[in-house]
This record gives sequence, structure tokens and C-alpha cells, in this order.
Amino acid sequence: MARCRKVFYIREDASAIWHYKIIGKSSTGCLVEVSLLNLKKGTIELETLQDKTMVCDVYRSNQELPEKDFARCSGQLREEIQEIIIQRMHNYLIQNIEEINEEFAKI
Repeated sequence: MARCRKVFYIREDASAIWHYKIIGKSSTGCLVEVSLLNLKKGTIELETLQDKTMVCDVYRSNQELPEKDFARCSGQLREEIQEIIIQRMHNYLIQNIEEINEEFAKI
């Protein structure tokens, strides 16, 4: 990525298989298309993320994986991951509303 050459890379970890494809340069770094090829672990709601993609604008000096900084990504994969996070937060709040209210009352 330091040279922003058009290549692809497949990375497998314990929870998923990811596909990365450098598609070109941007004004601040490299544009990397990130696809979730296969989800090995997770809930059924996460299975909907398979075969979705997003494009991330990654700084050339960045040593992190492109999907670690969602603020620099756009596309269907990012949108659906955000939606799942928001839904999980909402469910957590609903399930713990009494405890949360008690903590706010202490303030």
C-alpha cells in the first residue's frame, strides 16, 4: 500500500475471510476496495454482510487494516455494519433502561 500499486490480497483470520483490492490513488492515500468473502463466526445478522464491499481511503503510511477506520470508508458493507452496531446499541439500551435510569439519577 505504501506505493499504492494495483494489487489484491486475501486475508483469513479466525472469524472471516477478507478480500482487499487497491484500486488507485486518492489525494490522501490509496483507495482500497474491501470485501467480506466469508464469515466464519458471528450471528445470523452478520451473515448478511457476506459478499458486500466498501471502498476505504487509506493513508499510505497506515499499518492498520483498511476496515479498522470506518470513518474513511464508504459503501454497502460499511452502511450495513453501522446499521448492525446501531441496532445492537438500541437493543442494549432497551434491555438495560432501568439500570441506566438509576445511574443517571445518581448524577
